[in-house]
Amino acid sequence: MASKHIFGVFLFLLILFSAKTVLASPYWLKEGVYMTYIARASEPITPEDLLNASKTSKNGVLSIVYNYSNIPFVINIYGNGSVNFTIVSIDRGFARVRLTISGNYAIVRYYYLKNQKPGFDPFWDEDAVIDVREGPALLSSNYYMTEIVLKSIILEGEYLIELNTGDVYDLKGNYYGKTILWNDPTNPLEKNETLCFDSKGRPVRIADVMTSNTSILTYYKTFMPPAVLVKTTFGVEKVPPDLEAVGRNLMIYDGSSGILLSMLAFHVPDAKAAGFPMLFGFDEYMHKLSWESKKEGTMVSGGLVLYDTNANFIQPKKDTYSPSTSPLAYAYLVGIIAVVLLALRFFVRRGYHE
Repeated sequence: MASKHIFGVFLFLLILFSAKTVLASPYWLKEGVYMTYIARASEPITPEDLLNASKTSKNGVLSIVYNYSNIPFVINIYGNGSVNFTIVSIDRGFARVRLTISGNYAIVRYYYLKNQKPGFDPFWDEDAVIDVREGPALLSSNYYMTEIVLKSIILEGEYLIELNTGDVYDLKGNYYGKTILWNDPTNPLEKNETLCFDSKGRPVRIADVMTSNTSILTYYKTFMPPAVLVKTTFGVEKVPPDLEAVGRNLMIYDGSSGILLSMLAFHVPDAKAAGFPMLFGFDEYMHKLSWESKKEGTMVSGGLVLYDTNANFIQPKKDTYSPSTSPLAYAYLVGIIAVVLLALRFFVRRGYHE
C-alpha cells in the first residue's frame, strides 16, 4: 500500500510540473486591484434620443446579454459605458472577481411568447425609467417584447479565476475558459489554444498572436512597445429571443506587464462566468480618433479601452516579449473592427412593430 501511495504522489508531482500552466497570474495581481475599461459615445446622448427609432437602431457603445432570474435580457447602452473588474479576494489559489457594468442612457429588452410574460423583480432603478414600451417582436414573429428605457443602469456579477492556470469558473464551479484580463509575458497565449466555447459548445481558439513595435494609446496612458495582439477564431453566440450572431475577438496587451489594454471581444469568458453570456463594447470616440490620428508608431486602442487601474507595474525583474516590428498592426485592428461590426449588424435592430 505504501508503494502505491508513493507512486501516486510521484505521478501527481510529475503531472503538476510537466503540465503547461497557461496564463499564470501576473506579478501586479493583488487583492483590491481593479481595472476599468470604458466605451464612450462619439456624440452626447439625450433622453429624447432613446425615444427616436433611428438612434436606438444603432449599436450603442455596449451590447450585453444578461442572465437574470433564468431570463435572458438584451441591454444596450448608448451613452458612455464602463466595465470594471475588481479582485475582491484571493484565497487558496483562486481570485474572486467582481464584474460591474454601468452606463447612462440604456434600453433593456426581454422577449416572451404571447400571454406568457415572465414575472421577476426589476434589476434596474425604477427612478431611472424614462419609458416602457411593449409590442410584437419584429425579427421573431412568435415573440412579444418589452423595452425599458433608462437614464442609467448598473449590473454586477462575480466569478473565480484559478491563478495558476488562468481558468475561469462561475461561483458554482462551472468552467468557462481562460481569463482575458492578462497575457503572462513569461508564458504567453499560443496559437491553437482554446480560449473558451461559444453558445453551441464549440471551441473558440487563438488564431494568431502578433507582437508589434508600436505604442498603444489608452485613456489611462500610452503604453510603450512592445504590444501584443491576440486574435481568435470565429464563434456563434445566441441573441434573444432566437437569433445568432457570429464574431471573433481581438485583444491588445502590454508586452511588459501583460495587462489587457483593450478588447474588441465577442466572446468574453470572464463575463460569461459572471452571468453575461455576451458583452461587446465599442468605443465610438476612440474609433473616430483612430481615423484622425496620423502619429507614426502609435496605435489607438479599440473596443473597450483601459481607463483606470491601481495595478502596480513596478517590476523587480522585467520580462518582456521580444518586439518584432509589424507595420500592418493598425490595418489589422481596423479590419477586425469591420468584421465584428458586420457580424453584429442585426444585434440591436429595433425589435418591435410600432
